[in-house]
Amino acid sequence: MVGGTTDGQTPIATAEIFSPTDGTWQTIADLPTARLGLAAATGKDGRVYAIGGRVDAGTASDVVEAYDAGAHTWSAAASLPTKRLALVAVTGADGKIYAIGGRDSENRPLADVEVLDTALGTWTKIAPLKTPRFWLAATLGAGGKIYALGGLGAGAAFRDDAEVLTPASGWTTLAPMPEARGWAAAGASADGHVFVFGGGTPGEGLPGAQPPPLRSMLMLDTATGVWTR
Repeated sequence: MVGGTTDGQTPIATAEIFSPTDGTWQTIADLPTARLGLAAATGKDGRVYAIGGRVDAGTASDVVEAYDAGAHTWSAAASLPTKRLALVAVTGADGKIYAIGGRDSENRPLADVEVLDTALGTWTKIAPLKTPRFWLAATLGAGGKIYALGGLGAGAAFRDDAEVLTPASGWTTLAPMPEARGWAAAGASADGHVFVFGGGTPGEGLPGAQPPPLRSMLMLDTATGVWTR
């Protein structure tokens, strides 16, 4: 668990590790650069990469820092080519880290997808999302495919878009989710299902404010392309 905010505005540098063996959290060295709205993923080299985010009042960052659990230290890594926050990061079946979507310092949604090869320390830009989005969910699914789900688009409008990336051939549009959601999380099961957990939906809460959180889940059967609640 790295970075974030405690008051909704101020980036923090706190980093903590959860041990599923004994169910406890341990505080580790702070991020060198405090950020909120960042993404994180584990590279093929075993290091945890903290990617992009917001460093102050609305400014998107290109900072990337990597945590070495053996040395208990953070170090600078290759900068993200496109400065952004509210992005997601997924480690692909190839061991590379995919930084997907997000928004810039002017609150414009982005479709950029950039891939970090941790062995080479280099980023490569690949085919963009078909729909620019931020605060989306993403996960690695069966067959090495990466799913990008929901989020917020232009004008902070909630999106129901679902796309899947086959690294060799680019993004394909899937059936839309049963409802638009932002701020959700995603995961995949070994039997080929993709899940979207919680988040928020439009039409709830105060205008311009983050909506109340949801308990519900959505499930995509990737074999049939059918969503269910």
